[in-house]
Amino acid sequence: MPIDQPLQQPLQAVTGKLMGWAQGGLLILPNIVIAVLVIVVCWVAARVVGALVQRLVARFSPNNDVVRLLGFVAYGALLAGGVFVALGVLHLDKTVTSLLTGVGILGLTLGFALQDVASNLMAGLLIELHHPFRVNEVIETNSFVGRVRRITLRDTEIEQLDGQIVIVPNKEIFNKPVVNHTSAPRRRVDIEIKVPLDDDIEVALNLARDAIAGVEKRDPQREIELFFKSIEDTGLPLLIRFWINCDAEIDYLRARSAAIQRVKRAFDTQHQHQAQHAS
Repeated sequence: MPIDQPLQQPLQAVTGKLMGWAQGGLLILPNIVIAVLVIVVCWVAARVVGALVQRLVARFSPNNDVVRLLGFVAYGALLAGGVFVALGVLHLDKTVTSLLTGVGILGLTLGFALQDVASNLMAGLLIELHHPFRVNEVIETNSFVGRVRRITLRDTEIEQLDGQIVIVPNKEIFNKPVVNHTSAPRRRVDIEIKVPLDDDIEVALNLARDAIAGVEKRDPQREIELFFKSIEDTGLPLLIRFWINCDAEIDYLRARSAAIQRVKRAFDTQHQHQAQHAS
């Protein structure tokens, strides 16, 4: 059945367009094959590199969150690079430019919207890489003192010395001073007593020095330091400083307590002897 004259022109136009697309498809078929191969190769390479990055990071950081994050970043970067190369092979340069522009705008938007989250994540990542402290170590930061129980990319969980748990955002820890008590094998103990004005100064110094000398775990290679700070109506403030070999925070607390007790007993005994001689 012959086709009506009014329908011939539209059909010819559609047919011509399809033939043009077919010819264009045949011309760019090699580029399509190359683009597909590029994506496949980059996908395989991204998986291999991602796994290698995870293994490498796992040697330096026991935190699974950090290991997975860096592995995913390496995987995503290679895969995205493969997609952009494939688009370039297909001569879709404008599409690549549009995608890069869109990614940049999206990154800025998310950066402003999730600024605190991003800050905590980056701080957590840097903490894991630099290791200023580790799990089970005793640290002091942001007015909190305690044992580190857990480190994530977002926050750090600290068990304080009284047993209470505090969760501190990583950016607060990274931007503030951190004292790692566990990493120091030796610590200095400072105590202060008040010597009565009528006591003999040399006798008081010898009493304090002999009392401190017997403190357990005291470092004998470090000299016991004694300093009078001032003269007051109620007595002479005496600062006593000595060093101990410290394995844990409890060692420091025990040494300080033992020093206070030994000095107190030494002065009490001396005053009792003076009272007996006076009577």
